[in-house]
Amino acid sequence: MSANRTTESQRRARAAQAGTALLYVIFGLLLFGPVAFGAVEPWSTEATERAVRTFAERHGLKLGSVAQPLRAALTGRTTSPGIFEVLSVLGKDESLARVADQANKVERQQPRAG
Repeated sequence: MSANRTTESQRRARAAQAGTALLYVIFGLLLFGPVAFGAVEPWSTEATERAVRTFAERHGLKLGSVAQPLRAALTGRTTSPGIFEVLSVLGKDESLARVADQANKVERQQPRAG
């Protein structure tokens, strides 16, 4: 096998790592302190952007590493209008429901220890 070819096992391992990162971002946004999405008021483009940026900064993450998984969870796509506009248009309840739904799906796909 060529050194340039990725094995199925390597692809699965990378997917599991990506899933874990997605869970971290999603649950972090939902659960952590004053930047938790559930605590964002008023639900607006500016307020959600502030929450996501604060979350990223507090966890030493680049904005894109938070916004991209969030975009995928909200829209099911890797491209969309601005993520903060998407959050605003969907509204708080729908945004939180979509993020929670995606988090549950990713959690079910994670390999079980033991």
